[in-house]
Amino acid sequence: MARDSTSRVPSITSSCALEVRHIEFSNIDRIKAAGLRYAPLHTRTKEGLGLHLQVSLQYRLIPQNLSALYSEFNQNYEQVFVSSVRDVLIKAASEYEEMVELLAANPPK
Repeated sequence: MARDSTSRVPSITSSCALEVRHIEFSNIDRIKAAGLRYAPLHTRTKEGLGLHLQVSLQYRLIPQNLSALYSEFNQNYEQVFVSSVRDVLIKAASEYEEMVELLAANPPK
């Protein structure tokens, strides 16, 4: 009998892989948290202007990859996702120029 690739994975199972998971960087209390919630992200634009981001993401685990995910990150995979997402969003947002300058250079048609 063939073993399911997730049989070695203690808390990450095929059935939970089908669930949509949520990660939020938000402080809007009137909206119920759907999953993990963290403080909003803060960075600066190229000009040094403060930029505050409130972001929500959804993801689903791929059942065929659960064994590899567990092997590499154990049960801490969500913290790795959160850290990676936070770093990528802050880096990308800090590359933006002030919106006024962008609109002046490229006025809407």
